[in-house]
Amino acid sequence: RKRKRGPDFSDVEECVFKWFKQCRDANVSTGGPILKEKAENFAKSLSHEQFKASNGWLENFKKRHDISFRKVCGESAGVSDNVVNEWKINLSELLEGYKPCDIFNADETALFYKCMPDKTLTFKNEKCSGGKHSKERLTLLLAVNMTGTDKLKPLIIGKSKNPRCFAGVKSFPVNYTANKKAWMTSELFAEWLLRIDKQMKIQKLKILLFIDNCPAHNIIPNYQAIKVKFLPPNTTSKSQPLDQGIIKTFKTLYRKEIVRKIISDMDDEKSTVIDILQAMRIVHKTWRNIATSTIVNCFRTCGFVLESEKDDTLMPIIENTDTDDREWAMIANHDDITDSVRGTEDVDDIEEASSEPVHRVSMKQATAALILLRTFTEQLSNVDDKVYSALNTEEVIKYVKEYFRTYSKPKRLISDRGTAFTSNDFKTFLSRESVEQVLIATGTPRANGQVEVVNQSITPMIAKIVKHSDEWDQVLSKVEFAINNTIHKATGQTPSKLLFGIEQVGEITDKVRYALDVLNETNESVDADNLLKLRETASDHKLKTQECDSV
Repeated sequence: RKRKRGPDFSDVEECVFKWFKQCRDANVSTGGPILKEKAENFAKSLSHEQFKASNGWLENFKKRHDISFRKVCGESAGVSDNVVNEWKINLSELLEGYKPCDIFNADETALFYKCMPDKTLTFKNEKCSGGKHSKERLTLLLAVNMTGTDKLKPLIIGKSKNPRCFAGVKSFPVNYTANKKAWMTSELFAEWLLRIDKQMKIQKLKILLFIDNCPAHNIIPNYQAIKVKFLPPNTTSKSQPLDQGIIKTFKTLYRKEIVRKIISDMDDEKSTVIDILQAMRIVHKTWRNIATSTIVNCFRTCGFVLESEKDDTLMPIIENTDTDDREWAMIANHDDITDSVRGTEDVDDIEEASSEPVHRVSMKQATAALILLRTFTEQLSNVDDKVYSALNTEEVIKYVKEYFRTYSKPKRLISDRGTAFTSNDFKTFLSRESVEQVLIATGTPRANGQVEVVNQSITPMIAKIVKHSDEWDQVLSKVEFAINNTIHKATGQTPSKLLFGIEQVGEITDKVRYALDVLNETNESVDADNLLKLRETASDHKLKTQECDSV
């Protein structure tokens, strides 16, 4: 058995250890050279002329006393524990009258959105070095409630008001604004508060928002739906939930997504470009992927616990259902979707014939519904991240094959320049099927106009027919059927009749129109000889419509 050897000069080591503890108690930074110099002084005072504070002695000293060399970070050492404890005692009084889901915390942080992680696995004999870290910075404002069920849309502040990467982009996953230094200002913070106040008024909520007392937060007018409370000065490192691990977790996950993108681009033999738009998308995905338990525990660490929940157990993790129900309650529920694909004349007739008011869904509400669906699917923990970040080539080929089996192969396939459409596997698949591929220009979705028009129709249709947020996937077939069997203004015919020569009959076919067709015996199929003539007539009708629109 190996015998543990003690120090040769125990009195010197005892003096050095006591001095080191005094330095740590006073939060004084010390290093190896200072430690060796102090040991030499103690040895001289104790008349140990043979003592030498070598590197070997220093390493053995650290091993014997379990001392390690670390980087000094954070501001918690400068925070008064008495102030923090008093704040936690009085916090329960501030939380009275508010539900846990209505208690929020907001904070800003700097995001070097192009930076890679500073640690990696490597071979033992390999020199591990990296390039110069990017200094391009964005300011990010994050806000979340106490239960982790409502993560407000992040606000990003950049230097350019309209970056080039925004060209042709109509909607963004997060909010964006800009000033010369990419800093938060009192004006920008007031605008953000006003936006959140309007959002909460629409949802008929009253929330309690905790923020720090930085200079940008000095203009706080009275709001109807938001009550603002300031955290104690110079204590945010211990009293602010976002500083207890939420922001750190966010940045860790963000850099993980950056590495994933670089590896994906390497596989596709493409150069990696991280611009502000790409950073916004990664921020949105990362923010949604932060675990609810992380948020709940960070709030609890700061003393955000109601009187009824003051025990040793963690707060229960509540799924994001309250927020979903509140937003879905804004959307009217209807079974009939023919009004969304027909003109407004039929709707007016229904209003005159029926005494019940017809509720309509605006495009803004329908868009909010689709965003809610995306948010819900991105928060599923049992699904691979790749499913919602972007469809991979294998999935796209699978869906295209299904389309070919249902509607036959087209001569030409128009698509954007997504990674799944530009991959070598997808090009090989289309070449094998003898289908020509046409890629639209980057940043010009209008070049794929047929798809954009259909998407504009799908948005309000889903919003009208869906009754509950978890039923959206059950109505997609109904929406597809309605579009394929509705007469289009440009052609004067339905897509089904132009493609198959017949009108399809399904469960959501207009019953009145179907009954009239049966009585008049007009629901007949078109034979093969007349199908070509029917398509030519539709083409002529479309050209005339375009000429009228141009005039």
